[in-house]
Amino acid sequence: MALVFLERVYKNALLIAMRQKELKVEVERPYEVIFRGKVIGRYNADLVVSQTVIVEVKCCDSLIREHQAQLFNYLKVAGLPLGLLVNFRHRKLEWKRLQSNEECFDLEEMVEEEIPF
Repeated sequence: MALVFLERVYKNALLIAMRQKELKVEVERPYEVIFRGKVIGRYNADLVVSQTVIVEVKCCDSLIREHQAQLFNYLKVAGLPLGLLVNFRHRKLEWKRLQSNEECFDLEEMVEEEIPF
């Protein structure tokens, strides 16, 4: 049976691995949601890599449409082109790459890979 940790543990591990690869990574970068010139909400992106990619870390039974919609909305608000939705819940890593210009989501395109720990 694989060990399961909280999302922040996986996020911290990714941060270390990315910085060891000399990537510029911001943690919990804040973004404001603006409607008609007023701030109506705020959110913090788990990881932002090179001011280009939002990495949203999950530890759940499976990635669902709501997770993809969440990341898609984050990309729109942040004005960034790419996002990675990564689920560490199972022995095989489940992930989905999203582009800010995508209109629909296909859950069957998700990829699973073996986690090395």
